[in-house]
Amino acid sequence: MPLPEWLTHDKERGIFVVYPDIAYTEWMKLLRLEAEQLDQYWLEVIFQCVKMDAQHAVRQSGFDPRSADPPKSLVIDIASTKSVDESGKVTARWRLADYPAGRGVDVATKGREARQQYQRVRGFLPQ
Repeated sequence: MPLPEWLTHDKERGIFVVYPDIAYTEWMKLLRLEAEQLDQYWLEVIFQCVKMDAQHAVRQSGFDPRSADPPKSLVIDIASTKSVDESGKVTARWRLADYPAGRGVDVATKGREARQQYQRVRGFLPQ
């Protein structure tokens, strides 16, 4: 199974790279969020959901380094938080510190709400 358009395999570095402009925007739609609703809580939920999607996609693709002999670590790099605007300028569109706290990052991760949102949207949690 091919990797989704927002995920590439950097074979030279042995890692998988997520492009947040595509992946985050997709998850905003899945969670029915508008740009003005984004805060640190929702960005963290999206970040965690994208990581789970990437884990699932890698496992399904046949490129999973954890299945190698000997097994290697799965490294997922969410292409920093960089974004490219319409003029081609790199911006920090997804940088957490640029958004209000909302309910907070800890609630999204330690409270496992990101996992709950993922399961609600996808119907499963990745293995």
